[in-house]
Amino acid sequence: MKNKRDFTDPQYEAFRKRVRARDSHTCQFPGCSTTKRLHVHHIIPWAKSPILRYVDTNGITLCSHHHKLVSKHEEHYQALFTGIVYRNKNKNG
Repeated sequence: MKNKRDFTDPQYEAFRKRVRARDSHTCQFPGCSTTKRLHVHHIIPWAKSPILRYVDTNGITLCSHHHKLVSKHEEHYQALFTGIVYRNKNKNG
């Protein structure tokens, strides 16, 4: 399995597209509702869990500001983001 991200990899592109769609193309950080400059953030980091790299429930949509804020601090946000993801997943079927 690859250790370095290839943003043009069809599997990675599909993962990001599914996560953004599930999250209604909106930043999911509490109190934020921007639809601009969105990133798909891995709840459990890419490097720490190769098996979860393309699993939708390990991704959440964040704006660039909040993505930068939480990067390198994933452990502090894991429970919060996991709850948001499952709420969105259940809401969207």
